Amino acid sequence: MRLKLLFFLLSTLFTIYSFGQGGKAIQGVVTDDHGRKLPDVQVKINDFDPVMTTKDGTFYIPNILGETSINTVVVSKERYSLGDWAMMDDAQVKIMMVKMDFQLRGKVVDHIGNPLTDVEVKLKGEQFPQKVRTDARGEFVLHLPPYAEITKESNFLIDGMITPKEGIHIGENGNSVILTKPQLLVAKTEEKVSPEIQQKVVEKRKEVELQTEPDISPVLVVVVYEEDISTASNVSVFIDGKEYKTNQHGEFEILADSINNSEVSIPSHSIENRRYDFEDNYLFLYIKDENKEKKPEEVHLEYKENFHLVFNALEAEKQLLQENGQYLRKEIMKISERLERDAPSNMRKKELEAYLQRLQESLIDNDLAFENAQYKTNKMLNRMRSQIMEKDEEIEQKEIETQEVKRSLYISVAVIVVFLIMVLVLVILSRKFKKQRDELDSLSKSLNQARKEVVKVHEETLAVTDIGQRFTALLDFEQHIDELQEGVNLLLDASVFGIGIYHEQEQVIEFYDQGYTQKEGSSKVVRLDDQSSLAGWSFRNEVELIINDLKEEYHLYIPEGSIDFSEPQPRSMIFMPLIIGAQPVGLIKMQSMEKNAYKQVSISNLKSLASYAAIAVANHKVYKELKQKNRHITDGIRYAQTIQFSILPPFELIQKGFQDAFLLYQPKDLVSGDFYWYNEVKTDKGKNIKYLAVVDCTGHGVPGAFMSMIGNTLLNEIINFNGVTDTVEIMNLLNEGVQTTLRQERRINDDGMDVGLCAIEETASGMIKVSYTGAKRPLYYYSNSEKSFDILYGDVKSIGSIHRVKKQFTTHNLYLQKGDMLFLTTDGYADQNNPFKEKIGSVKLREILEKNIGKSGEEQKQALEKALKSHMAGVEQRDDITILGVRI
Repeated sequence: MRLKLLFFLLSTLFTIYSFGQGGKAIQGVVTDDHGRKLPDVQVKINDFDPVMTTKDGTFYIPNILGETSINTVVVSKERYSLGDWAMMDDAQVKIMMVKMDFQLRGKVVDHIGNPLTDVEVKLKGEQFPQKVRTDARGEFVLHLPPYAEITKESNFLIDGMITPKEGIHIGENGNSVILTKPQLLVAKTEEKVSPEIQQKVVEKRKEVELQTEPDISPVLVVVVYEEDISTASNVSVFIDGKEYKTNQHGEFEILADSINNSEVSIPSHSIENRRYDFEDNYLFLYIKDENKEKKPEEVHLEYKENFHLVFNALEAEKQLLQENGQYLRKEIMKISERLERDAPSNMRKKELEAYLQRLQESLIDNDLAFENAQYKTNKMLNRMRSQIMEKDEEIEQKEIETQEVKRSLYISVAVIVVFLIMVLVLVILSRKFKKQRDELDSLSKSLNQARKEVVKVHEETLAVTDIGQRFTALLDFEQHIDELQEGVNLLLDASVFGIGIYHEQEQVIEFYDQGYTQKEGSSKVVRLDDQSSLAGWSFRNEVELIINDLKEEYHLYIPEGSIDFSEPQPRSMIFMPLIIGAQPVGLIKMQSMEKNAYKQVSISNLKSLASYAAIAVANHKVYKELKQKNRHITDGIRYAQTIQFSILPPFELIQKGFQDAFLLYQPKDLVSGDFYWYNEVKTDKGKNIKYLAVVDCTGHGVPGAFMSMIGNTLLNEIINFNGVTDTVEIMNLLNEGVQTTLRQERRINDDGMDVGLCAIEETASGMIKVSYTGAKRPLYYYSNSEKSFDILYGDVKSIGSIHRVKKQFTTHNLYLQKGDMLFLTTDGYADQNNPFKEKIGSVKLREILEKNIGKSGEEQKQALEKALKSHMAGVEQRDDITILGVRI
């Protein structure tokens, strides 16, 4: 019973300690690569329990253990994969997810449900170029781009014929579809088939239906993971000597029965674990880089654990593993009985045997995990027993000490009793021992005096602590020397109080006394080679100097006649060297016009005060140095701002080339990662082409400004010197130029830029042709003739960085009329948040542009600035902002 009570008290104390020592909760937000917040994303950080994001994409993880670093981030959402994550300046975790290519699985049947083989299936539209044919089961797989969405309105073509809406049956998760071929074509086919053949088809259909239970796909998807649970892309996997390459998501496909009893190897990597997902037909391989340096495991000599939480978690894990094992055994028994009972075809038998083997391997992995959990549970129990035994030993030791205290108490009581007897005797013999009683009275008075002195020392100690805190809290203490002197005056008489700072190069001490201000610039400088200075003597010898009668004591330290007593001089002085790490940094001085003012001063209090003052002086010197360096850095950035503005085209030149124009250019810092670009080129054929571009470089501030100068230089070189006029070719050359300049083929970095580029020329018919190529940036345009405001989206590819999948840039051609408007933007305006973390967004930006389309360029700019100022009231600008609008 006593051990149980002890264990409960220890657990409760550790839980309170954990909450008391715990750090702040981990907060963050999950967005896609366009900055849109994603709800319903499962987030797991380090070893914390996974949580789901809210409707606004945010999540919250209690951090009761006070972890300060984030090692692993795992996120899960259908059709999305982890792109990147980072810890932001506001101590929040920002996670970016990328939408994956969409894999649509489907089946084509006739009007009575029979699967149709070898028919062509395609989605209508230029953005869906892929055509596939159904297999022997009437099934197909379409690989669609990330933005694809399958609805009843989707147009499926089966052998060139559009499938009606009632013939489209979409699965619950939107990843599968069953298509019914138009009945007219099926009816014509059935008219040519005799009843005998139709009966055989029916029997064959029943046989196929029996064979399809359970539905086991012959294709196995293999997914390869690195040590940090990120997918391993572009990795070679050898199976029985045949090489397979993983795609950008770490996946490749293989026939399920071809991997049984096969040798699987990955160069320079070891396969740490393999796990089958037998429900969705996946094989997961967990690999480890053998060339990585192994870090020594940390040895924890002392630790505390919340046994209740850990023990319950292990028991829950064991229960889940046990239930999973029961389910796997039932599935294995069911497949084994089916193989023994039925006589499936050879192909079907191989599929069932492959499925059975994957179940068996999953069962082995599950049993190993259960044994590991059982081992951890036993280890935890042993640890609990060990700590309980240690606490028992401590209790026994405390009991022994308690007995000793009781024994001492009994002795003390006995002594007191004897003393009382003696007092009784003394009372009886009071006349004889009157002298001794007087001595006792005197001793009592001494004790009271000592008590008062102890109280005084305690109060002085508190005063020293308070003054010290004031010292260390003021970086520019020379402006607050009067306040510090008032605090010291409460401790002792300091009618003159000052702090001296040691300047090593000049070998002087510069004193700041009360009444000093920076405007007056008054300070007293003492040279260390001045032999007539008491301050210099104290600093050189690193000894505190206390003088209570200057006239009688000064000659002990400096030559006689060094002080002119014809003028009023302080009678008492204190000099205390300020030392940090055995290095003198300054001197503190106190003076009084009273004699013997410091006779009863506490040396320990003075040393404590000097320690605080030394820290204050050191902080002050560092503060001054940082202030000076900050001024130099700011001057350099301002010069960089002048250089950057010099490469930007004059806005008057843009206004001259169009009917009207406006520019909203608002860098976050002095220099910007955004820049705008304009050029006019006359081709060999006499055409006059105007080029407009708005570019958003990686980062902002100085790094972004460097990138902007690289981009501006490359654009001028490509068009002015190389004579390139096609927007796609310009973007390709710009991409290659950035990669070459940054040497990205040798270094792993994703620095680059998002670009919106327009080529504008007038055709023979008087129409204006606009050729647009975008790298992750859209083009907004307004047509007066159609009274429509629309958007052209750029390609999902940035300029620069090394792309594993080579994607080509594309050109969008528009034919507009004079008076129509074009708008090029970076993402800074749409991404600006308000105090509630809400962004302006591209929808709001479009509304502002469309609402003010009939106004002049300057009025449109003012409307954008007004909306931005109202939205971001109370918060800082988060990114560079650029919007360029022209009326052609």
